[in-house]
Amino acid sequence: LVQRGGELGLAIARPDECPPMASPGRAIARAPALRTRPVDRPLVVDLSALWAGPLATSLLAAAGARVIKVEAVARPDGARGGPADFFDLLNAGKECLAVDLADGDDQRLLRHLLTAADLVVEASRPRAMDNLGIDPIELLERCGTSWVSITGHGRVDHPNRIGFGDDAAVAGGLWLDGSDGPEFVGDAIADPLAGFAAAAFGAEILAADRAAVVEVPLVRAAAWANRAPVPAAVGGDEHSGWWVEVDGERVPVASPRGRVPTARAASLGAHGSTLRAEFGDR
Repeated sequence: LVQRGGELGLAIARPDECPPMASPGRAIARAPALRTRPVDRPLVVDLSALWAGPLATSLLAAAGARVIKVEAVARPDGARGGPADFFDLLNAGKECLAVDLADGDDQRLLRHLLTAADLVVEASRPRAMDNLGIDPIELLERCGTSWVSITGHGRVDHPNRIGFGDDAAVAGGLWLDGSDGPEFVGDAIADPLAGFAAAAFGAEILAADRAAVVEVPLVRAAAWANRAPVPAAVGGDEHSGWWVEVDGERVPVASPRGRVPTARAASLGAHGSTLRAEFGDR
């Protein structure tokens, strides 16, 4: 069922497909030469959408990187149509460029931008870049551009299989055997886990002396989070407060606090004129 569902492009998974992992991602290629260009304020190109990738690049922006968010005119980030605060939390502070991927000039602009980038973060199946004639490993070897690829089940092992935060979490072992059957442990929890991991890998790559291409599959991020043993006991409720038992001691769990955006994200293509002037004629 999982195999046939995957062939049909369905986000389908079996519980515990991926065993606990020691790392949420891995390098699949490294640059043959030492880094030659300065990265005092690295340029990060964000080709991702929705949650994991934008979270990663928002953390890199908070750390001082210059982040350019690239969206297709025909298919902008779907999170723009959701809660505004959520989109603002993940995208405020980024420069926004909208491109027509069917237009030759815009395709060249995108290639110029990727060539200039210190790091690219994207979250699509490899065939999306293949259709544009963009090869992360070729960019790595020719230009020293690093790349973080966020996929459902792995850029190398399962390049055509899709995955979302819920099914990938279950595949990575993040589910509970509840009284009424299997239960999720959080809303699309593999997405924020992969986003944090991708940000950490991105920061590590930018600080290293060699560029690299790294993959962070959602399922692997979930399996990494699942490597720790489950506490012996969990109790409480939303009224009395939650607690877990660790080494024989009952430890209270702090109540979650929602983040509030401090700025608004730019509109679709808001910085197009400036960015086209900067990167269009290289």
